[in-house]
Amino acid sequence: MQLSTKFKVNSATINASLVPYGEIKDGDKFVEYNDELRYFFDKSGERFVIFEDLDRYNNPLIFQRLRALNKRLNSFRKSPVVFIYTLKDSAFSKDMNNTDATNENYAAEARGKFFDYTISIFPLHNLENSRDEFYEQKKQCGHALLINDEYFYGIGKYIHDKREIISIMSDVDTYAQKLNLAAIKNKESQEEAFNKLFGLMIYKMYILQILIS
Repeated sequence: MQLSTKFKVNSATINASLVPYGEIKDGDKFVEYNDELRYFFDKSGERFVIFEDLDRYNNPLIFQRLRALNKRLNSFRKSPVVFIYTLKDSAFSKDMNNTDATNENYAAEARGKFFDYTISIFPLHNLENSRDEFYEQKKQCGHALLINDEYFYGIGKYIHDKREIISIMSDVDTYAQKLNLAAIKNKESQEEAFNKLFGLMIYKMYILQILIS
């Protein structure tokens, strides 16, 4: 399996493979464009590069490649280029040599190996404001979603990620329209249908994550 990413340097786009060098058939694009990359940072004065969501590749070797790139870019530079990553802790929750088991020691060792400094960020969402976020997304949906607010309080204990909350409520809105739940005349039956659909969308999101992992 070959993973890749794209980023722009001025008007040029570089397709950079994110797999170990020995697995690359066409050579290392980071090495091939090394001079262009160094020229870009020298001329632009840019010092910080932020990488987001690289943990979705589920391959810590990506960070090994990027660390090597960062070292090459900073050779003979007075002001180093700093790579900043926003990641979930789960990115290093499994030992690459034993993918069936969670290894806390491996996670700590991997973070120390790939990063010079780590900062833990506490989630902004908690039980109270997760419930409020569900309620806010419910109001923003284009159609009335007759979900009992008590369910928001209960599920808010476990779901704090705003992106997940938005995704769940968007799915509820979409499927409610597809299933035409608004046409149910009995209000009690209609509310029950919305509550069940809400639970089903949560199940759909998390069972897919389990199957993918």
